[in-house]
Amino acid sequence: MLRTQSSWRRPTFCLALAGAFFAAISLALSTMAVEPPDKFVVVPVYFLTDRNRTGETFGSQRKYITHCKHDMYYGTAYVPVANKELKSKNEKFAKLGWTTSNTLHRGPSVKRRIDDSNPVESKKQFFELIAHVLDQSGKNELGVFVHGADDAFEDAASDAAQLSYYLERPIVLYSWPSVPKMLGYMIDGGNNEYSQGHFNMFLSDLLQFREHHPLEVIMLSHSMGNRLVVRSVPLIAGTELIKDAELISPDVDEETFKHYILGMRYGKGGTLRLYVSYRDKMLPLSQMLYGGYYRLGEGVGAIFDRSQLPALRSIVPPGGAAGKPASISASTDSGATQPPVRIEASTTDGAADPAEGTTINGAKSGEGESASPPKFGLSGNGLSFTINGEGGQTFDLSKLLNRIEGINFTALDTGFSGHSIPFKLIGSMLATDSPPPGYKLVPAKMRSGSKLARFFSRKMRAAANGSNAGAWQAVVKADQ
Repeated sequence: MLRTQSSWRRPTFCLALAGAFFAAISLALSTMAVEPPDKFVVVPVYFLTDRNRTGETFGSQRKYITHCKHDMYYGTAYVPVANKELKSKNEKFAKLGWTTSNTLHRGPSVKRRIDDSNPVESKKQFFELIAHVLDQSGKNELGVFVHGADDAFEDAASDAAQLSYYLERPIVLYSWPSVPKMLGYMIDGGNNEYSQGHFNMFLSDLLQFREHHPLEVIMLSHSMGNRLVVRSVPLIAGTELIKDAELISPDVDEETFKHYILGMRYGKGGTLRLYVSYRDKMLPLSQMLYGGYYRLGEGVGAIFDRSQLPALRSIVPPGGAAGKPASISASTDSGATQPPVRIEASTTDGAADPAEGTTINGAKSGEGESASPPKFGLSGNGLSFTINGEGGQTFDLSKLLNRIEGINFTALDTGFSGHSIPFKLIGSMLATDSPPPGYKLVPAKMRSGSKLARFFSRKMRAAANGSNAGAWQAVVKADQ
């Protein structure tokens, strides 16, 4: 009888032991599964800069003080980003070349520089690197970030890395020689203008690169960096190089921006977003320095007032139908001058505008018709124009206006002076056309700037009131 009980208890004991063993294994596996991700994600930032080189980083002066040779420094900076979204290593990390770490690297970022002894070869190696990065990522989308004023190279690289972290796309940093001091603002303005030719050269290189490799650029620019982007419009208009443009707190004269943007003619897709904040105290100071004229990033009124469209017939877009510079009274190789542009304006009922016959370049609109000069017409829903002799292509300004979005991110702006970059918001808008969880977009009527902006422009306050909301939206908490 005892033997019988013993033989009965032995398998029960074995089963219990096996159960305890598998329970321990399950517990260990579950513990491993919930192990927190590393604190930092190390993001590669592919850079080009015309700053001077100082030790392991780049300084605030120009690469060439005189006799500029128009070549750049190229390389990769590996920048740690706080892993706020608790991202864990996965296939996407490998595609983007990301790594993780639990320790924060102090001092200048670790860099892999491209040998600059041969400028032509160094540029070639850089674009070969970009081709490899795009192929590895599995997409043809490349972020390009242009930083603002008062930005050291390392700070700009950190901003670029955070944008890449939230966009989950490779990113190139274009860094121009900015002085990391508020008192260097006017110096920055001069250096920004100095760098325009180099930035345009970079865009031309991207256009050439696209001839051999598919490419869609997501342009991201902050503060004074927007000046480089806006002034490059005549070069890239009509090329469809830029898939999306995210202009963050642009330190650009508002009306000057309109003059440039009227030359843009989008083809497929393409969105231009303006991010503004009424907590921004830096842009009103810039406004004061520029005579009280509003800066684009101050969010004053509608971007374009459609009631002003009839007056736009006098603004000739700087690009041709295929994105080439318009030949308006330009001399040919033989010295002959092309016929002047003819402008035709019409009202909604098709009747001729009484202002017809506008003189451009010394000739009236009715002259030179035998050479089929370009014709411009104003339709009822916006500015449209047709260029004869170039396939009869018609462009409608209203299509451009419909692709401009204004985002008021005051609710997300941080710090006493504001002027921050809403990294997470930008990433979410690009991915889903909506803000991150916990927030929503609501239609917003833009004000006549912040109190500080109005203080610096009392004489212009009346002109900014009563603007149509247009495409403006505000970011608010989801429960509001």
